[in-house]
Amino acid sequence: MNVCALFRSVALVLLLASGFSFAVPWLGVTFKKSTYQNHLALNVIGVHPESGCFSAGMVAGDLIVGVQGSPLTDMSQIQSAVSGHKAGQ
Repeated sequence: MNVCALFRSVALVLLLASGFSFAVPWLGVTFKKSTYQNHLALNVIGVHPESGCFSAGMVAGDLIVGVQGSPLTDMSQIQSAVSGHKAGQ
């Protein structure tokens, strides 16, 4: 094992031992792109049982038609809304 690999291994062990989390914000749903009233919509196919969407009562068959009060026009809106929070929010 070279010095760089050893250093990375030790650093990873220290991060994990200190309680560092690799958690990132995520929506917690699987979906298929669809339309609703001439706008982009996300047809929810499944909801992860440990997600905020599940806690909020989202189920398969629901439609996501907007983000933060605006009609959904492209996937970057979802990405921006989710990335603006910490995991678990």
